[in-house]
This record gives sequence, structure tokens and C-alpha cells, in this order.
Amino acid sequence: MLNETRFMERFELFTKEELMIYCIYNANGSILGEFKYFLKKYFYGLKCSMCEITHNSFTKKKEWERKLFNSKLKLEILHLDEQPESLSKFSNGKTPCVIKKGQDGYKFVFTKDELEEFNGNVDLFFEALKKLN
Repeated sequence: MLNETRFMERFELFTKEELMIYCIYNANGSILGEFKYFLKKYFYGLKCSMCEITHNSFTKKKEWERKLFNSKLKLEILHLDEQPESLSKFSNGKTPCVIKKGQDGYKFVFTKDELEEFNGNVDLFFEALKKLN
């Protein structure tokens, strides 16, 4: 999944400082935004790989909620319209993704393509985060 060089770069992201990790959906969080995503997903086949990890068809996955509750990582899950301005500028056009914020600013933890490799699997997602921590 991740090559060794990329793994080492990310390992360094987690070892140097206290972090905030943002999991960003490729949809807005409003009722209209959720409805638009639903239409795009079921009528046009558009998918958000972060949504696939966290949600079933209509609800959050229980496994996701359990793993999130038990995680020692500082994770925040955001829709496009819920991001702080600086994060929105950094992630613009690159969502869904996972980004960490440390003392030196924002860095990608998982890109859109890398999130797709998890195929919606909550365990694989958290195992990959754990390996980096």
C-alpha cells in the first residue's frame, strides 16, 4: 500500500510533535450538501473514499465509532464546509484526504488515492494510522 520512503516520511510526521489529524470528506455537511452527495453517489457513481470508511449507506459504521472512541490520536472529521479557512486552502481540490497539523503547518497523511486503497475498511485505516504513530 505505502512504499517504504513514503512510510518513513509519514512516520516522522507522527514522532516529532503533538498533532491534530483531520479526516476530510469530499462533501458539504449541510442537509443540502448531504443530499447532493447522495444523488451523486447513487445516480452518478461518485464516491468519497473517506465516507466509505466512516459510513454505511445511511449511518456511521459502528466499527468506525468504536475505533474513533478508543483511538489515542486527536482526530477530527470534517466536511468541506466545516474546515477552518487555512485548512480549506491547503486541501482545496484534494479531498477526500487525511491531513495532519503540527508546528510546521499542514501535511498530507493520506491522499485521495491512498484512501481509496482502504476500500472502506475501518480496520485497515486505523492500522495504517497506528503504523505511522
